[in-house]
Amino acid sequence: AVTKSGGDTRLIFPITGLFFLLAALPTLLFLKERAVPQPPDAPKGPGALTHLFGSLGRLRENPNLLRFLISFFLYMCGLCSIVAFAAVYAGKKIGFSQEQIIQLFLSLQVSSALGAFGFGFLQDKLGARFTLAVSLVLWVAVCIWAAVCSTQMEFLIVGNLAGIVIGSTQSASRAVVSLLTPPGREGEYFGLWGFFGKLAAVAGPLVFGIVADVVDLRWAIGMLAVFFVGGLIMLRGLNLTSSARKTA
Repeated sequence: AVTKSGGDTRLIFPITGLFFLLAALPTLLFLKERAVPQPPDAPKGPGALTHLFGSLGRLRENPNLLRFLISFFLYMCGLCSIVAFAAVYAGKKIGFSQEQIIQLFLSLQVSSALGAFGFGFLQDKLGARFTLAVSLVLWVAVCIWAAVCSTQMEFLIVGNLAGIVIGSTQSASRAVVSLLTPPGREGEYFGLWGFFGKLAAVAGPLVFGIVADVVDLRWAIGMLAVFFVGGLIMLRGLNLTSSARKTA
């Protein structure tokens, strides 16, 4: 696990762990828990599945949230596939070395941080749905551009554009869920939000792998734009006013 310049790539893992530790320190040291601890009452085993299917069934009482979760599932299929296969694509189609891929992902940390701050201000001014729609349009551009680009510099630009929108996509998604969740049901519906995200993490890469195997890796990257377009279509007509929040 040594690069051409003599560096040991195994150092990435402790460095990444240190990064997570430093990022978590402000929360661990300064964030105070306001909720009163309660004994766990979540069902386990077969009861947990019954509870999950019951929560899915109750989504019919909140059609706006159901519509958004379908949108979320679609664009997360695309996002999870990009995260899973970006390094493979960079190496096989763009000619990045292992060391260059590491440098690319390091640069993404900077662009992601800048994007999170920038889109955060946009979300405060224009709302979560508009911010999310803008990020999905940019994701479509990322997929198409990545599918046709041929130089390493071009892919570096595309990759950092993806970095700019990756944080905003997920933060805006959480904001929309919070706006559509009935009071007192936050844990249940944010759990469903996580479930749809995990489902997308399986379905998206699976579809990507099939397309890449049957057709080509470039076609697979370009095809991901369909997921983001589908998510964008489902966002249309989404009602985020207080009347959209069901209490049933």
